[in-house]
Amino acid sequence: MSDPQRQRSTNGLACGPVAARLRELADQRAPWHRALWQPGTALALREVLEYAALVDSKAQRPEGLQYAATAAIRQVQGDPGCGPPDVRELIVNHLIPVAAKPVGKAANALPAADQFALEQLCRRVSATYLERWLEAVDGGFLATPPAAGHADPTELCARSIIAHLFDAGLSGHHLHRWITAKIAQEGAAPADLLREAIAMCADPERTYQVVVPFTRLPGMPEPGSGHLQPDVQHLSTTQLEQICAAEHLAAPRRGAGALQLRIRARDPWSAVAEAEAFAKRLTTRARLAGKDARPHDQALVIGTGRWRALETWQPPARLPSIERRSLFIPQPQSLQGIDDALELLDAAAITTSWATLAGTWAAVEGLLAQPTEPGVIAADRIAAILTCSYPRAELLSLVRAWERNGDDATADQLRTRTTRAARIDLVVSALSSGQPVPERVSRADPVSAARAIAMLNHAPTILERAREYLCSAVRRLYNQRNLIMHSGSAASVSMAATLRTAPTLVAAGIDRIVHATFDPDATSGVALAARAEAELRLLGTPGARPIHRLLD
Repeated sequence: MSDPQRQRSTNGLACGPVAARLRELADQRAPWHRALWQPGTALALREVLEYAALVDSKAQRPEGLQYAATAAIRQVQGDPGCGPPDVRELIVNHLIPVAAKPVGKAANALPAADQFALEQLCRRVSATYLERWLEAVDGGFLATPPAAGHADPTELCARSIIAHLFDAGLSGHHLHRWITAKIAQEGAAPADLLREAIAMCADPERTYQVVVPFTRLPGMPEPGSGHLQPDVQHLSTTQLEQICAAEHLAAPRRGAGALQLRIRARDPWSAVAEAEAFAKRLTTRARLAGKDARPHDQALVIGTGRWRALETWQPPARLPSIERRSLFIPQPQSLQGIDDALELLDAAAITTSWATLAGTWAAVEGLLAQPTEPGVIAADRIAAILTCSYPRAELLSLVRAWERNGDDATADQLRTRTTRAARIDLVVSALSSGQPVPERVSRADPVSAARAIAMLNHAPTILERAREYLCSAVRRLYNQRNLIMHSGSAASVSMAATLRTAPTLVAAGIDRIVHATFDPDATSGVALAARAEAELRLLGTPGARPIHRLLD
């Protein structure tokens, strides 16, 4: 109890882990198994209402609505931010009619009375969400043992709060810096963070002037011609240099001027993300017109005196198996599906938001659905692959922390093992025999230590819950793709949350498929998913495999 952050907390035992987990969830560099997989609860309810309207207008089939309602029920039931148990029960009662199994032609349509009630309850949840969490934390929620089948209170608190802040329009860069600063100031008790988060959400959006320099820019229309938006101003090279001088910054050496955009946003990083999206759309139009537009890799928010990197709106897709397997050379025609999926993922990373969703889903469906199967089955298959990959990923994080920070015999042995599998085997053997995680290791990576022990002791329950979250994330991608392709809608309430969560998960799943495809056994994606399904069903039985070898 010597940690000053823990002493400041209303629930001292959970202060450090909550702050650490919040900071990790806000970091877009976090690996897939540590990233945020879900939207906030208020957004999940708005998503149900959006699907209900589309089903009513015959623009969407009811299956997506049914699944969204079922996922929202799970989220509402365990979330103190929605209010006391009686409020949560009322919300669930209005979701049950659409989440129930289909009966008759009108099945899975949200009745009008339930829809109106949910709209008002959603407003209520959104307006006081963080206040309700503050009440729960002050009331000792973080000290309560987790109920069977439910998330650890610390993890639930961190995920719920950060998801709500993301959905409110705050950027990961801004939130990560804020939490890091609070930790440095020893003001990172959950209650302290919640009070500041409430104040941040109460602040209205601000108008930012964002300057995006270009190395190449097609001829811009003259001011007053009616072809420039009111919030867009073309800056000459001289004007750009003057702005940079006023900000005490060096101007880009080679350039074709800049565009100055007036953007409403919660924070400067969110404004830069909006500017990046604008620049991508401009470059797409220029390319289709046979012209060339190339933005610099940085933008300036006037008044802040610093350049900020673009590429802020979406975590990058990474497939380490390409390097591990030396797969830089395109593969033979028999493996064309893999190359197609990789090209789709890469193209999705450089396009506009709706095209990213469509391309990412196409990569999943191409590898994991047969021509005669419904597309949604591909979502469940990649979720099964990810679920089986999850324990190994968490244990590998613990292995690295133990190897770097440990000062015991196990740490010495880890440094002599030559393969990742051998190092994970060693740590699993140590934990299974009752050896505690050294304090230095737990302090360096408390999340890995706690999760590894919990998974070894309660694998069926934890992996079933992880699978539910992963299924929801990838099915949301599928539903969003359907909205785009079949409803002509690219303005879904869930688009930003889907872009934030799904591409990273899809990349991790495809990375595992690439690894299996180039194993000596040459296992296809569909076959790997079948293996994952079988191993998940065997969890908790005498025939179950070790949790870190479910896909071996």
